[in-house]
Amino acid sequence: MFNNIKVGAISCAAGGAGWAAFLFWFVSQNISIAEAPWILLGGAATLIALGSWIFTVSWRRVQLSGSLYMSLGILALGTTLVAVGLIGVGISTGNLFLLVILGEAVVSLGLVAFGLMSFTDRKFARWGWLPLLMAAVYIPSFAAADLPLTFPSGTTEILAGLYGIGWLFLGYALYDSSRRSFDKQLEGFSEASEVA
Repeated sequence: MFNNIKVGAISCAAGGAGWAAFLFWFVSQNISIAEAPWILLGGAATLIALGSWIFTVSWRRVQLSGSLYMSLGILALGTTLVAVGLIGVGISTGNLFLLVILGEAVVSLGLVAFGLMSFTDRKFARWGWLPLLMAAVYIPSFAAADLPLTFPSGTTEILAGLYGIGWLFLGYALYDSSRRSFDKQLEGFSEASEVA
């Protein structure tokens, strides 16, 4: 089970790093998000979604609180919608961009819920500010692209890149918190074996 959590952490971190690298590269080359190679972002979003689902499935065994587990599931669903939408837009020009917009809203809801609920769960309270910070940079980045808002050139790409860096750290945070919980379970198990 702990190996699954490692895979989830690496997947989230690699997806976040890829997401950030692509978006920062877009800014350096003066490529707007509208002209972005969507399939590259879709690949990074797929890694994030995969890591989110692995955490959602694996963390149930680490005795995560129900509300935190549910918000992690919402986050996994949102990242999946974004990934499918981005890859679909990269392959063909259809109405799949609506999945991206819906996924962005679900991801934002999941990040806010995960951040708020993590303060109540002692296993993750130390990192609870991170999902809220990610939501704070992610919501304006997609709202500016989907709504009639204007920001200076490159701002939305930089905000979206910071969101990717947030996934890099969130992957580590989930790994660190689950490792600590797993170590405590093993410690309790070894103490019970010694008594028997």
